[in-house]
Amino acid sequence: MTFIALKKNSSYHSRFQVKWRRRREGKTDYHSRKGLLYQDKRKYNSPKFRIAVRKTKTKFIVQFIQSKLEGDFILKSISPRLLKTYSIDYSLTSFPAAYTSGALLAKIMMNEKNCNNEAIKSIIKIKRKKFINSYCATSNRITTLQTNGRSPPKAILDIGLSNVTTGNKLFAVMKGAIDGGLSIPYNEKKISWL
Repeated sequence: MTFIALKKNSSYHSRFQVKWRRRREGKTDYHSRKGLLYQDKRKYNSPKFRIAVRKTKTKFIVQFIQSKLEGDFILKSISPRLLKTYSIDYSLTSFPAAYTSGALLAKIMMNEKNCNNEAIKSIIKIKRKKFINSYCATSNRITTLQTNGRSPPKAILDIGLSNVTTGNKLFAVMKGAIDGGLSIPYNEKKISWL
C-alpha cells in the first residue's frame, strides 16, 4: 500500500477565495482598471474621464465615462443606431465607422448643450470622402469646435481586454476623438498608420 499525499487538503479549501464575478467571466481586468482609475489622494473625488471602447462582432460601442467613488457614470454613449441616423452605409466595424464614432463622441462632448447636427453631418461627409479616396485624414481638414477659451476635456482611452497592437481598429476611435477636440494622451507609434 502506497502513501498518496493530498495536495489540496481541508486547510487549502478553508482559505480558498473565489475571484470576483467579472474576473471569473473574463470581462474585467482589475489590474489594468486600477491603473486607469488611480489618482492622487490630494485630488479627492475630482472628475477623471475615460473613453471606453468595446468592439463586438457587429459594432463599436463608445462611451464617455466619469469615475467617482460611488461607481462609474456614463455621460454619453455612441451606438450604431445613432450612426445609422446620419446615413452611414458602410460596415459598423470598419475603420471609417470607428473614426466617425470617436469624432461624433468628441463633438457631442465639446458642444453638449447646443449640438449642431450640421457640424456632425459635415464631419461624416468629409470622412466618407477621405476613406473612399483611401488617403489618411489630416487634422487641418477637420473643423474643430471652439472651446470658448477653455481647455478641451482630458480623457484616458480604455480598451478593456483587447490587445494593444499597432493597427487595431480601437485606435481609430481614439484618433477620431482627438481630431474632434478631446485631449487623450497616446503614443504616436500606435496610430502612425492613420
